[in-house]
Amino acid sequence: MKRRGLLLAGALLSAGCVDIDGLSARWEAGAGAPPDALATDLALPDAPLADLSPAGDSATPLPPDLSAIPDLAMAPDLAHPDLTMAPDLAHPDLAMAPDLAHPDLTMVQCNNPGDCGNPGGGAKAGCCGFRCVDTSSDPANCGGCGVVCQPGLKCCGSACTNPTGDVNNCGGCGVTCPLPQNALSTKCAMSECGVLACANGFGDCDGNYANGCETTLATATVGNGAPPVGASVANCGACGTSCTANVGQSVATVKCAGGHCAVATCTPGTGDCDGNYGNGCEANFGTSDGQTNANINHCGACGKSCPLTSQATGTSCGGGNCQVTSCNAGYADCDKSYGNGCEVDTQTDAANCGGCGKPCAMGLVCTNGACAVYTG
Repeated sequence: MKRRGLLLAGALLSAGCVDIDGLSARWEAGAGAPPDALATDLALPDAPLADLSPAGDSATPLPPDLSAIPDLAMAPDLAHPDLTMAPDLAHPDLAMAPDLAHPDLTMVQCNNPGDCGNPGGGAKAGCCGFRCVDTSSDPANCGGCGVVCQPGLKCCGSACTNPTGDVNNCGGCGVTCPLPQNALSTKCAMSECGVLACANGFGDCDGNYANGCETTLATATVGNGAPPVGASVANCGACGTSCTANVGQSVATVKCAGGHCAVATCTPGTGDCDGNYGNGCEANFGTSDGQTNANINHCGACGKSCPLTSQATGTSCGGGNCQVTSCNAGYADCDKSYGNGCEVDTQTDAANCGGCGKPCAMGLVCTNGACAVYTG
């Protein structure tokens, strides 16, 4: 009994759990407490002893099993209080932080992952530092014990990620950025989802992720106060490309066709014959811009020419119609009809003898462009 009391006292003294000065004072004052009573004085009469001695050696001292003493388990190191259960001051948010998402893992002591069970819900139980953690979300043990996410990163799905730019964890773990209408890809910027690329012919011109690529960039028509059809000509081919700016001459309405600005209609008497939006309705249909003969190509309409007709040697465009301007010698265009050309033979026509409107007197004939008596 005396040997057990001494061994237990020595163990308690090493653990810093016995006030040796107080005990010495009591003995010197004649308290009469023998060393065997040390265990009794500490109210630990039944502390079991671990048998660590070799078989058959009953004389070998046996150290006490301190783990069986509740008030000594997890005892603080009084000699070094700064090390006892000290928080991680460099990462105060990680030091013994409870797993609020999975409270069944919080502060659960363990020796291996099997002690932590299966928390479910996508969590992954791990045993790190003798406590159970969710390695799928714990920033101090992300994907494995001791894997610490850098400041500003979150642990999502066992991997450290930046929630300000991850489309699968945008602003928080599991927050995705699905494709809205007409979008090909999305992005995450400043923890907010957005459109990265649109399908051909569409644009995200209002910057609103919720409605996706809302603007049709390929076709539109506007003018004379009429509302756009199909798309806004303010965004033709690209957001912000307006067809109403720098409109060419004589243009009545504009349109967006195939992603390019174009003339829809012209003012009366003009036309956009070259298809160049920049110069607008450049063609004058009334005169074909002064063109003559074979050069006429927009008399009254784009592509309308005035070829030479019967006995005609020259043509022009007037009032949007083709006209004969000259005839072969001995012929004239007396009815001013372009279609029949120079229809009068002024050499023989008694009604137009020598020229239009020159009739011969009754009984005379026109010979070589002059009126004469018929001689048979």
